[in-house]
Amino acid sequence: MAAAPVLRRELERLGWWGRGRPADLSTLLDAHLLFGDDLVSHETALSVAELGELAAALALSRRHDDLCAQLLAWHALARSLEASGRPARLAVWWSG
Repeated sequence: MAAAPVLRRELERLGWWGRGRPADLSTLLDAHLLFGDDLVSHETALSVAELGELAAALALSRRHDDLCAQLLAWHALARSLEASGRPARLAVWWSG
């Protein structure tokens, strides 16, 4: 992601950077994190409300339109899933 440093700064500002993720996320995600080639760090899971807050903060800055659009799309998907009774969170991590 080209805007990873921007996302990191916003997550740090909000106090969400590297706070971990709930253990009940998918086993597919666990497999990816365990068997990927790169070292994974600073995992964070964002709720639907947090995705909206993060996107709104970036929208107000008017400097990171692409990242804001990506977060708004994830927010819309997560809201749709939750509206159908399926809990949703966005897992973010850094690798390398």
